[in-house]
Amino acid sequence: MTWDSLFTYGGLKAGTKVQKGEAIFPRIDVKKELDELEAIKQANMAAAAAKAEQERIEAEKIAAAKAAVALAEKTKNFAELKKINDFLIANLPLEESVDYQCRYAAFLEAGGKYDLTLAQLNDAVKRAGTSGKLQISQKPMVKLMEFYWRNNDPEAVSKLAGQLAASPVSAYAYSAKMA
Repeated sequence: MTWDSLFTYGGLKAGTKVQKGEAIFPRIDVKKELDELEAIKQANMAAAAAKAEQERIEAEKIAAAKAAVALAEKTKNFAELKKINDFLIANLPLEESVDYQCRYAAFLEAGGKYDLTLAQLNDAVKRAGTSGKLQISQKPMVKLMEFYWRNNDPEAVSKLAGQLAASPVSAYAYSAKMA
């Protein structure tokens, strides 16, 4: 049968039995639909619970790492502190990880590891610069400027001070710290 054949009369032969076909707009089985919705709801709740548990475990790991930082600083265990610092940098939000990176750099400087200190601070400046937030990006620059100041490198201090002064926020507050 074609669409064109519908316009001609007598297409069905006498005695042809008509059968009930499949419903074009079937009725909705309310119980079945509610059961499916309940199953979806249960799956979403289970996924949310699993996600919350994963976040709790991650928070516990970070809290343990933060506690280990204090212990490693007391015992002056550079190798352990490096592992913890790398973990925190990878797992904390950018602002907090830059703070820990600057703290680690100060620990390295106190231990006389100037090359590692400089590397940490330069990396913190580079990472913080990607944030697009002035408060985050200026902090490691100031720490780096302080490091150069303590190590008598006035050329590097001038260069960083120029970069800070060029930013929309005045470096005046930091200059009092440097004097």
